[in-house]
Amino acid sequence: MKRILVQELGMDEKNAVNCVPLPDFGGNHPDPNLTYADELVKEMKKGVHDIGAAFDGDGVTILISSSFITFTNEIGRR
Repeated sequence: MKRILVQELGMDEKNAVNCVPLPDFGGNHPDPNLTYADELVKEMKKGVHDIGAAFDGDGVTILISSSFITFTNEIGRR
């Protein structure tokens, strides 16, 4: 994901936070929702960045946030 954001889409690498997969999620909770991704949501509300995203460990759930909207969706559940 980091390669796509930085190399393909031109995002500044310093803005790619927590992009290295870790077995314990770096001590963070694996679910990207308003409770566990609150740091991302707060950062996005500042209006400095256009869009932010958080993914769970298997890519089923994603949280998308901007300065004006935040939503999460389980995109692969049946």
